[in-house]
Amino acid sequence: MSDDLIGDDPPAAVAPDRSSVRRNLATLMTSQVVTWTLATASAYIVPRFLGPAVLGELRLATSLWLLAATVAAVGTTQYLQIEIAQNSQRGLELVGPTLVLRTLVLLGGAGVIGLYVGLTDGSGRFFLIVGLAGAAATVMLWADALGAAFMGLERMSVPALANGLNKGIYFVGIVILLGVGAGVWGVLGVTIAAPLIVLVYLMVQFGRRAPLSFAGWPAESRRIFGASRTFMAATVALVAYQQIDMIVISWVADEEDLGWYGAADVLFGSLLFPATVLMGAIFPTLGRLHKSDPAELRRLVERAFSLLVLAAVPIGLGTMVIAPRFAPLLYGDDFAETGQVLEVLGPVAILTFGTILFGTVALTTERGSLWVAVMFGAAALTIPLDLLLVPWADDRYGNGAVGGALAYVVTEAIQFGIGIVVVTPFLLNRALLWRVARIAIAGGAMLAVGLLLRSSPQLVTIAACTGVYAVGILALRVLSEDERQMIRGLLAKVGVGSA
Repeated sequence: MSDDLIGDDPPAAVAPDRSSVRRNLATLMTSQVVTWTLATASAYIVPRFLGPAVLGELRLATSLWLLAATVAAVGTTQYLQIEIAQNSQRGLELVGPTLVLRTLVLLGGAGVIGLYVGLTDGSGRFFLIVGLAGAAATVMLWADALGAAFMGLERMSVPALANGLNKGIYFVGIVILLGVGAGVWGVLGVTIAAPLIVLVYLMVQFGRRAPLSFAGWPAESRRIFGASRTFMAATVALVAYQQIDMIVISWVADEEDLGWYGAADVLFGSLLFPATVLMGAIFPTLGRLHKSDPAELRRLVERAFSLLVLAAVPIGLGTMVIAPRFAPLLYGDDFAETGQVLEVLGPVAILTFGTILFGTVALTTERGSLWVAVMFGAAALTIPLDLLLVPWADDRYGNGAVGGALAYVVTEAIQFGIGIVVVTPFLLNRALLWRVARIAIAGGAMLAVGLLLRSSPQLVTIAACTGVYAVGILALRVLSEDERQMIRGLLAKVGVGSA
């Protein structure tokens, strides 16, 4: 097997463009580093100004609208990418009807959310928070459709710039508005303004490539809905699984527990960016290779899995080491309990990197219905686990949010096992397992050093862990020459040069 990320050259008629894949990956990775930095800085600022209780209300409102927006997207993000990748002219004509379809479905979701809030919370303030969060979700839903068009065209620079613009405006906005005492209303205001500016930018960029047409939208919307239903079910299952714990925890714990868990959940999500970036870069390629060259697809998945394990082990174990002191340092002493949650969630990231890959492979190889069932099963299992573990953790540790994290450990482990055995059984080969074992050895050495130095200054601990892991990877000869070249290229892309 070749050491290239995309394997040996397939026949010219179906050969994926290596330079395009690598360029898109480098563009998305660079953008993600910038947006991750801004998002982390925002995550540091917002909880300090809002406090656990208000943050819990904001996170609950956001979770409700994220579920509604996911349903309203009806799977068209992935559908548009594949349609445009296969036939750009025809695919671009579907963007207008997709916007109409999304808007109509979201209006129905707004009614459901209004009913839920009315039955569970009578406060006028929370109603207003939910309403403003809904306005932000609507704008983001429109912008996402236009961004998906550029992903399908494999012009990753446009959505990458849009994402960076969104995060940059949000960060500057909350710094100013929270600084002048605007509180949660300032956060919600900039949450609406930032994606609105991005939407205008994407509309201008889209207009330079094709007219935004709504002609024949009723018939086109029905056809799009029918064709994208598998993607819709998969996305709804994923978001339901990711957000259901926030809702269930709100039933059995107080607002502080919800705030501690919400803060940890935001940080945990930021740990996953290598997996989301890699999957975003290769998603259209996987869809094409499934039809044209299944053997090449398997090689691509093997290389992707190898890279994800290489990144996930230090991220997950390193988070477990630094979390107890990092969270209160980041948010303040009121969020010390968030560190306990992150300590549990850190190793889960290793499993989640894998489940992101397995889900992507299932969707692009026409096994989406299988993964939908797995995700809905995990979401359903989350409910009894949270109802059992959150009160238990509250009694045992004085922190019910830890119970939510423990429930996540169980459901992610189950998904990982199903994914690797059923979706990608070809990953269970001797060469790949030996590579994973060597990465695990390097990670174990890093963890041991990190635990010994846990009471040292955070920068010392991080530097020591990074050094031990890097030495272990090199000593055990884990990296291929292609991976060394890729790492050098990514470092150069972010300004480190030939380090």
